[in-house]
Amino acid sequence: MIRNAWRFHFGLNLVFTAQYSSSVFALLTR
Repeated sequence: MIRNAWRFHFGLNLVFTAQYSSSVFALLTR
């Protein structure tokens, strides 16, 4: 249960980081 929640949180954080970095990259290279 706890490990499953940890994996879910880690995956969510990874997706958020990817979207944020891609957004910043798009702003920088505009």
